[in-house]
Amino acid sequence: MNSSWSALLAISMLLLVGCASEAEQQAANGIASRFGARSCHMSYGVEAGKGRYVEVNLDGVENLKGYRNMEFVTSITALRYFDGLSAEQKAKYDEIRVKVTGDGVTFEKAYAVADIPDVKVAEGVVDRYMTSLLKKTYRQPNNDLDRENLTDSAMAVVNATYDRIDSIQGPFMSYGLVGYEAAVAKNGVPVVQLWADAPTADSAVYYFTFVMNRQDKKLVRIAFE
Repeated sequence: MNSSWSALLAISMLLLVGCASEAEQQAANGIASRFGARSCHMSYGVEAGKGRYVEVNLDGVENLKGYRNMEFVTSITALRYFDGLSAEQKAKYDEIRVKVTGDGVTFEKAYAVADIPDVKVAEGVVDRYMTSLLKKTYRQPNNDLDRENLTDSAMAVVNATYDRIDSIQGPFMSYGLVGYEAAVAKNGVPVVQLWADAPTADSAVYYFTFVMNRQDKKLVRIAFE
């Protein structure tokens, strides 16, 4: 084994036996509670060509098979783990890898840390949009939704969405972000896609999809079902 590979192996082993910081452990505990997991623990490593990573292992997730998409669990785990880190810790990792087990199945996916700041921007826009629905301020001239974050086509969809919402029996009671994905649109533009759900007073649940252009930070698509 040459010296460079020996050095890489040594670094990997050093990280693998490292201890989680207090902030990381608090983030892990919150994630475990959210998904009803039996435990949440981390391991660390370095992979050639990908850099440093932390792997978040979520064991014993309740009703894992019941999720519409298992990436709802892995992506939110990566996002909330990132939220719990200090600025120094966020700069430390290149990837957050998430591995979840439950109901006899295992699912895992890696998330680039470089994508997450754009996800946080999109999350802020989505929060303003959903807040306007919860507070029923979407018909007011100065609502919580900042039009600077919407393309003309997206605003047209927003208005159509409001028309549909007016006919819904029972107001929205709350909303929650349930997942995200960084992708490239058919036209080659990098985007971030977020999913949220919102229950109503009559026990119905509506699912929302938001797509943000990462270049101009505007929503280009909003849909709900």
